[in-house]
Amino acid sequence: MASEVQRKKPLDQIRAFNFASNEYLTKNSDRNLEELDKVLNVLTQINSSEVWDLSKGDVCTLIHNSAELLNQLDYKNNVTWSLVNLLTKVAELSSSKQWKKGYQLVPVLSRLLHSLPSTTHKKTIKLLELLQLLVEDFEVLSMETYMITLVKDLYNFISGDDPRTQFLAAFILSSILRKNFLALKIMMFHCPMEEFSTLRRGEDNQMSLLLETISFRLEQVDLSSPAPSSSGLLKILTKISTTLNQAFREENNLIFKFFTNFIRDISECVKWGSVLRELDPMDILTQILSIPQFDRNSPVLWEVYFGFLEALVSSISGDRLTIFNKVVKVVLSRLEVKPNYDVTNALSLLISALQGVVSEDLTAADRKNLKFQADQALPCLQTVYNSSAQDANRSECFCTCVRLYNLLATLELATSLQSESMMKMFKKAFSGCNKSELRSEMTVEFATLALTLSANSKGWTKLKNDLLANQEYLEAISAVIGSQDHSADTVKKAIAIINPNPDSFLQQRKLFPSVKETRPEPLQYSEAFSTTEARDRVEESVNDLRLAASRLSLDEEERILPQVLEMQDFLGYRDQAQIRALRGDLAAADERLKNKTWIIENLSQELDQTKSLLRVFSARYSTSRRELKDIRSEHNSTSRNAEERITDLTSGLQETEKQLTSEKEITERLTGENEKMKSELELIVKERECLDQKLKEAKTAISKRDDKLKRMMKQLEEEQCKREDIEKKHEKLSKSHASLETLCRNQEEAFKKKEKHLEETLGELHELKTIRDAIFNLSKSGATSAGSG
Repeated sequence: MASEVQRKKPLDQIRAFNFASNEYLTKNSDRNLEELDKVLNVLTQINSSEVWDLSKGDVCTLIHNSAELLNQLDYKNNVTWSLVNLLTKVAELSSSKQWKKGYQLVPVLSRLLHSLPSTTHKKTIKLLELLQLLVEDFEVLSMETYMITLVKDLYNFISGDDPRTQFLAAFILSSILRKNFLALKIMMFHCPMEEFSTLRRGEDNQMSLLLETISFRLEQVDLSSPAPSSSGLLKILTKISTTLNQAFREENNLIFKFFTNFIRDISECVKWGSVLRELDPMDILTQILSIPQFDRNSPVLWEVYFGFLEALVSSISGDRLTIFNKVVKVVLSRLEVKPNYDVTNALSLLISALQGVVSEDLTAADRKNLKFQADQALPCLQTVYNSSAQDANRSECFCTCVRLYNLLATLELATSLQSESMMKMFKKAFSGCNKSELRSEMTVEFATLALTLSANSKGWTKLKNDLLANQEYLEAISAVIGSQDHSADTVKKAIAIINPNPDSFLQQRKLFPSVKETRPEPLQYSEAFSTTEARDRVEESVNDLRLAASRLSLDEEERILPQVLEMQDFLGYRDQAQIRALRGDLAAADERLKNKTWIIENLSQELDQTKSLLRVFSARYSTSRRELKDIRSEHNSTSRNAEERITDLTSGLQETEKQLTSEKEITERLTGENEKMKSELELIVKERECLDQKLKEAKTAISKRDDKLKRMMKQLEEEQCKREDIEKKHEKLSKSHASLETLCRNQEEAFKKKEKHLEETLGELHELKTIRDAIFNLSKSGATSAGSG
């Protein structure tokens, strides 16, 4: 039986699964469960992304049936984990946008996760890995029970001890909190936020980085949260660089997508974005540019890597030419490696780096360097252009390539492009593209390129005229204007194309194509009865028949019988004409009915889509209203705190004014005392000058007395006879000299005391001046604050 199952085609396997799942959901028999297990074992071995295309109806039915089965089965059943493996496989091979459109597996998986016991570690990791694939760009539209349970369980896993479980839970929680106000409120209300700040963040770089992202998302709810420091944000970027280096070696695409979204969220945040733009990004950019090694065949990994670089380059500031010189080397090394498809993000990175260069004033040396870099890139771009034009699945890459050509043409770096070969590839890409939005976008970009290059090239001028004369291309360009599916830059380019010749666009554009109606054919009569003569004969025949019928004579039967037959033929032709007309009317009515049936079906589908969009928008509207209500309440509380602060400051200002008034009075009193002390100081200075003069006179007198004593000593030596008298005089003189010295010392001590008193007086004067200046400054600042208040 298993061999028969394996020999079936993948589509038959999917249909067999859908049939078996429907049988189990209706009958709930173990036999159908065994059949499901066998089919699941085969389906999990299919690794083709074309098979698991979620736009196919059978695959959509498989996902819905899987959700129903997971909702009914227990975690102990093996089919449950086979379904988890299958959904993991499908999620890895599909895009997150397709999952986001119509599949809500998170509620079912959250119920299953909550039911798992703590002993089932491997199964818990399997389930978390599936959730990790599904929560990218997940949108929470209502505060439901499953979301509260899921957030609590994830928080418990983060607080646990297992590193792998912690990492997966933090990754999933941060993804759910991204741009989901209700999820943020759920975590703030139902999780102990005091313990979150105490979680260990220094042991593992990746884990600590994920916790930083959760903290960042929680801060978006708090309007009063401060902006991060430059050093703190630089540490986060350094951790991101280290984590991405490891993720590139492990080929982990989810890590690159996660931090790409994180960088975009930082750039959109007012507080964090301003700090990010003030940083010097060259060191971080150099570290990230040194990560890739294009020696392994991993184009998907290379694309997500360039997606992160594009987000980072768009968010940082700095010398754009230096950034372009660094970036273009890595992009060229990627374009030179095969396969050269799926390079949309790499080309978008070059566009982001070049957009800043366009607005700068370049020197001759810078233009020469830019020309050299562009000449190296043009051959690789031509290869990407030609290869993407021949594949309908790579229309987005083709549009990005043409957009890059536009930037190069603006800088006059794409003059070597050949118009004929470019137009040939454009026609292939346009005819092969199945999406109308991409067709319109590539037409607008190519027409803009033709307009730019037509200024210096006759070939591009002819191409531009041919392009604008084609009705199909004109309709594609006109469809861009007024459409919400295109960016503002694309709409602006379309308007610039239409502006020189709006009349031709108005003539070619068909806003409301007419519906062809099948009209009934006009009545067609036989040529024998189409003339006036035939009508006259018919009237004569009718009159003869009336007369013959009135006379009831059979003699004129031979004459009347041909006329009767002729009349019968006429009536037969008229009936046939009426039948043909009625058939034509009936066919036209059937055609109109068929068209109206198609219109009704389309309108019903549009109505269903509109209702689903209305449900989503109503949920978003209620979420936005709730977020606005919280923001208003937070703003009101902040306003109340500000008013209380203003009241406190006003009362403090009044007290300060009172103190200033009292200090002014003290200052006036001290000013009077200061003037008195100044006058006393002047008197003291004058007295000191007098004392100095007396001291000088005393010193002069003492010197004279000394001279006199010397002469007297000589006289005593000469006159020994008068020795006693001279000795007495000498003793007297010595005593007088000692008394004079004592007087001098006393005067010097008195002078020193007066100098010390003068210095103390000057110090007090200086302190009074300082107090006066401080009081003046306080009065001035009080007057200024009172004026501003």
